[in-house]
Parts: sequence; C-alpha cells; structure tokens
Amino acid sequence: MRSPLRSLIAVCLLAAIADPAISTAAYPRANSPTSPAHSVTPAAYLGFDTNDYPGDAALPTLRRTFSFAGFWLNQPPGGASVSWLGKREILRRNGFGFLLLFNGRLEHHLKNPRRAALLGSSDALAAVQTAAREGFHPGTIIFVDQEEGGEMEPAQMAYLLSWIDGVIAAHFRAGIYCSAIPASAGKSHLVITADDIRSRAGNRRIAFFVYNDACPPSPGCAIANGPPPSASGVPFASVWQFAQSPRRRQYTAQCSATYDPNGNCYPPGLSHRAIVLDLDSADSPDPSAGRDPSTQSPRGNRVLNPDVASAALQSCSRAAKAALGSAAKILKCGDLTGQRSLEAVAAIPLKQYPTTDDGVAVSRLVVLLRQNTKWMVVLSADRKNWIRNTAGYIGIDFIDDSADFVGYRVTFSNEDVPAGAKFTIWLSYLSPTGRSEGVATEIKWNRSVRRFQEYRETQDPAGFRSEIKNPPHLHTAETR
Repeated sequence: MRSPLRSLIAVCLLAAIADPAISTAAYPRANSPTSPAHSVTPAAYLGFDTNDYPGDAALPTLRRTFSFAGFWLNQPPGGASVSWLGKREILRRNGFGFLLLFNGRLEHHLKNPRRAALLGSSDALAAVQTAAREGFHPGTIIFVDQEEGGEMEPAQMAYLLSWIDGVIAAHFRAGIYCSAIPASAGKSHLVITADDIRSRAGNRRIAFFVYNDACPPSPGCAIANGPPPSASGVPFASVWQFAQSPRRRQYTAQCSATYDPNGNCYPPGLSHRAIVLDLDSADSPDPSAGRDPSTQSPRGNRVLNPDVASAALQSCSRAAKAALGSAAKILKCGDLTGQRSLEAVAAIPLKQYPTTDDGVAVSRLVVLLRQNTKWMVVLSADRKNWIRNTAGYIGIDFIDDSADFVGYRVTFSNEDVPAGAKFTIWLSYLSPTGRSEGVATEIKWNRSVRRFQEYRETQDPAGFRSEIKNPPHLHTAETR
C-alpha cells in the first residue's frame, strides 16, 4: 500500500516485521505450524502486506515469521497489476491467515456525495463478487483502503458509507484501512481519520485497520513484542500497520536504525531483497476471518454459511436475467430492506449515455425480492409503464402522454428516515439528449406497508406518499 499520499495521511493497519540484519531472538513470534502445543499465545500476531505477490517459493520462509498476509482484491495503490488473485488456496495451505484489501477511490474521483455514493455501491459489489470468486466465505472482513487522511469530506464519507452498506448487504463484513496519525483540521484542531470515520458512521459495525508508522508508538522495522493494535493511537483498531517501505523520514527518525540503509523493510530468512514489505500486527492470526467458515472474527461476530455470498450473487443474477433478459446488469444485491431477505436491483443500461453525477442511464429497472425460493418484482421503471410498485404508480400525479423521455438515471444513498429503511433509490427522467429532467423521485422501503414507496422530504410532514392506482392521462406542452 505504498502511495505518495501517505505523506499527507495515516492509514489503519497493524504490522510487524523484521529486517534480516535485525536480531529477533528477544521477541516472541506468532505460532507457526511447528510450534509446540503449549506455546504462549502472543499479545499480537505479526503479518505483512505488499503490493506484489511474493511468489509461491517464498511462502514457507515467510510463514516462519508471519501469521497473516495482505490479499489484494483489485489493483493496489501504485501497483501495476493484481498478482494476488488465485493465490488463496496456496496461502491457506501454508498456514497463513488473511487481511483482505480493496483499493478505494481518491477524493478527486468522487466529485460530489451523490456520485460518490453511486461509486461506493458499485465498488462494494465488485469487492464481494471478487472475494466470492476467490473462495472467501460470507462473514469475511474486506478492508477498503482509504488512502487520504485527515477529516473526511462529505463526498469521501458518502463513498465509504455506501461501500460499507453494500458489503454488509452482501453478507460480508466491512472494514476500513485509514490513518491513526493526528492531522491538522483547522486552527489548533487535530483529527485522527479513524476517529472521524467512526464518529460519523452511525451504528454500522466496522473493523479498523490503521496505520501509524511514527516512532513512537511504532517500534519501526523490527519484530517487537507484537505491538497490540490498541497501541497505535486508535484503541478500537483490530489491525495496525506500524512500518512502511520505504520509511517516511518525517515520522521515523527515532527508529531509522531498524530499517535497511535504503529505507525498506525486508523479511528475515531470504537471501535476496526482492520482497519489500509493510509490517502489520493484529489481535487475530486471521484478521479478516477468511481462512475457514468456522473462523470467528476478533470481535466475535457470527460467520455465515460459506455458500451464502456466492449463491446470493448467482441467484440475483439469474433473477435479473429472468426479469429483463441477458442484457440485465446487477446494480445492487443483498439485504437492502433490512428484513433479513435477499433483494436485487437490476437494469438495462443505456451505454450511449455516460454516467453522470445524477447516476447511471437505464432504459428499464426492476427491484426484485426473493421469498423462499421465488423471486418477485416489487418495483419497476420503464418508458411504457413509468414507475410502479405492486399497488400502483409512484412519483406522479398524472401520466403525461406528451412526455419525451428515453429512460431514467438511477443512483442510491443510505440515510435513515423515521419509518423506513436506509436504502434509497433516486430515479430521474432521462431526455433523448442525456439530460436529467425534473426533480428526482426518492424511493424507500416503507416497513409499515412492506413496499417501496415515494418518500417526500418537502411535504409537511416529511414522509411516504401513497401510490396512485389509476392516474389520469394528460397531454401537456411541456415534457417532464
């Protein structure tokens, strides 16, 4: 996770490693496959992360020192490829636990909160789909790499919360890799990124993988007494990255002797220095709980059946194609309504129109809900039938027969409302020129009537609006 942004931020990770030139005799190591049964459980477990897969041949030597390894699901920051995919089983056979990582978006990609939420949702789906393909079971923690630190901007928070909600909805668990280093947030005010995110995340359960390579509290590039993540400056962290390669000189002057003269950390026991590592420590030898379905996370959360995530994604995909045909694209899949069920949002994309801040352009959209083994359409939107649920039309007072629109733009958000679930769909009408027309229709799950309905913030009082069963037809001079 090496990035020039690190000089500005602090990321949540827990690590510990040794340079070949450093003596390790004084420090306990995590239990290895050859450790005696009566070995004392370490205060923290040592691990490493690196952009590039170290190679099959290096794994036995690395395992003598480290309990777990970082595993990238997409291209890491500054990386040229994704070399970890397909390596889960050989890492598992060599006794490694997993630290599952997904590289998130930088602020300049996000533009504004609505676009950020859309990107967070699509990235969450990409993360869980890749994790499931790699063989990771539901309940596995996926950490999104939030490279930029300090106080989060609104777009950054929108992205993170949408990503977290998407991962949780797909039956995985969400974590964040972020800074544990105090950063300036205005005159005489310091903020730690992990604290800022946690204070703004509501009641979401998030695992924190923080980085703080400043010495102290970091011991530097040395295998110390497995510094516990709580010593990182973030007491609720479950993983801590305490050394980075190359070292950041502004933070590591007091422990510079622990690094190689060129500033990097290297694993002990290997004669060559092709493998450059960041060092982590964790309160579990498997901090993502990714080895086995029976593995419990450091926080003791229940782990689901290993087939649930992949089966859910496959089921969503089959239902989408049954409803819309082979061109259907899954936009959301998971427990979207908060009723411990499985729902999917699927659409036919209009590829000729680029995605904008108002969302993805689609010609048709359906929301599908699975009851037992059967799927049913609970919301639909298209040019012919407008927006409808099982009880009637949504978002209109009349049908304008002169309206000239080719589809919709769709985006999502996750905000609490008094009587409804967090998940929100925003639909705006799409003109032939690709512009969004009119005010977007806000649609939420209404728990009291168990339907998706229009939600109006502007009505007094704010709340859900009933459907119209038989709206009148009008022909106006204006298009929507």
